[in-house]
Formats: sequence, structure tokens, C-alpha cells
Amino acid sequence: SYSVRRASPARWADPAAALRILLCHFPPVVRTLPPGAFQLVLAGHMHAGQIVIPYPGGKVRLAHLRARLAEGVYRFGETVLHVSPGLGTTFVPFRFFARPEVTELVLRSK
Repeated sequence: SYSVRRASPARWADPAAALRILLCHFPPVVRTLPPGAFQLVLAGHMHAGQIVIPYPGGKVRLAHLRARLAEGVYRFGETVLHVSPGLGTTFVPFRFFARPEVTELVLRSK
């Protein structure tokens, strides 16, 4: 069984690699990584909240009420996290105010 608490993807990172990318399902794993372990983390799982109630100045994501990493790009020190809304659903087979998305990322050297 998999658990964020027991996961240690950083042990698989090659420190000599020019670019280290972690592909993981659950975005909060980025908070468990040692600084500099990966430059880019690609995650999903959140479905952009799946069932969203918008209000002036924000929105409530009912599928993941406490989620802070629901969709988009975030920076954690030297690590960039991209959370894709994806195409899927969870617990009910529809989305409400949470658009499905396929993301194309283009990586360029500095």
C-alpha cells in the first residue's frame, strides 16, 4: 500500500542529472521532498476540485475541501510543481465548474 508518509521518491533522484523530474499522483508529496531533490514535479489527483462552487473572490472545491494545491503551477524553493486538472473524476462521474484539461508543457533550457 502507498502512503505519502512512507514515500521517499528523493532516494531515486540522480543528483548528477541535469534535470530531475518527479511524476507523482498526489501533489502534497512535494512538501516531503528534500530541497533540490527535483526541479520539476508533475502531479494530478485533484481534478481541479471536481465540484466547485464559485463565489466573488474565490471558490469552494467540494471534492477536496482542504486542498491548497488543486491546480496550476506552484514554487517550493528551487522546485516547480505543476498540478494538472486532468480529465477524470472521482466518487461521481461528472464535474461542475471544474474544467477538464490536458496540459502540454514545453521545457526550455536557460
